[in-house]
Amino acid sequence: MRQREADPGQPCVLSDALIRNEADDTPLMRWHCLAQGRRKFSALAHVFPHECAVVIERLTHVFAHDAEARVKQRSPPERVAYHQEYSRPLMDELTRWLETPCADRLVEPNSSLGKAMASLRGHWDTLTRFSMAA
Repeated sequence: MRQREADPGQPCVLSDALIRNEADDTPLMRWHCLAQGRRKFSALAHVFPHECAVVIERLTHVFAHDAEARVKQRSPPERVAYHQEYSRPLMDELTRWLETPCADRLVEPNSSLGKAMASLRGHWDTLTRFSMAA
């Protein structure tokens, strides 16, 4: 931190959401890896095919948007704007969908699916920073 140039903005750290990766990060902006969240559902797809397909499909589109933004060499602010326009609606739809099975008690909270859904919902802010205003 001492070697950073003067006032470069708040430093960002990207990691998975494991608690052991947390630190006293008061000056840091924490971003969590959306691919890690997707991986949990991929691993459960053979047991809960419909539920996992909903999550995986939405996130596949989000990842495709990011790949397209990189191919077009968009600047960081342009990538955020692109994600706000194309990915944010998918993420908003996904968060609404995640709330329904839990609220309607269609998914056991302590099941592997319930835990994967709770993890995604519990880290939502840090998982969706890519599509928020800079």
